[in-house]
Amino acid sequence: MSRSYYIGLFILGALTLGSCRKQLEEAEYRAYLQDADHGLTQTRAVGSATVTCSYRPADLLVAQELAGAPPASPAALDSLRRTFAGRAHFSLSLAQNGTEIENRYIRDATAFTQAIVYLGSGIAQDVHLVAGTDSVAALTALYPDNMAPRAAPPCCCSSIPAVST
Repeated sequence: MSRSYYIGLFILGALTLGSCRKQLEEAEYRAYLQDADHGLTQTRAVGSATVTCSYRPADLLVAQELAGAPPASPAALDSLRRTFAGRAHFSLSLAQNGTEIENRYIRDATAFTQAIVYLGSGIAQDVHLVAGTDSVAALTALYPDNMAPRAAPPCCCSSIPAVST
């Protein structure tokens, strides 16, 4: 076999190995996002209200989808990544006096249901990503299913179309 064949094989192998990405665990993503040095989680307090907005990369959403499942194949990972591609995802937490906002309605079933419905869909109309003088409206909002076995806190997750700067 010629020398150029071995060089080509080496380059192909190096590219294949170099393109592999380590799949981070959900806890690793959360720790990275919560680190103030990265600026991916912002908290603002106004009076007794606290709003926390945290960026959610597609790979974190993939890790959440796969939590507790057997390791996924590369094809399954790519399929999940494509599901979340093209949009920026954020987690929005609303609290008053240190308690999640929907908990203030817990004693009134009708008001609680209305709050959950609003947080699950209606809030998307009121959420905008603002950068400088630009703003982008949320496409959707999801309220997590409290029955699902997830470590995510009660929050509203909004998908914002990806904007090139």
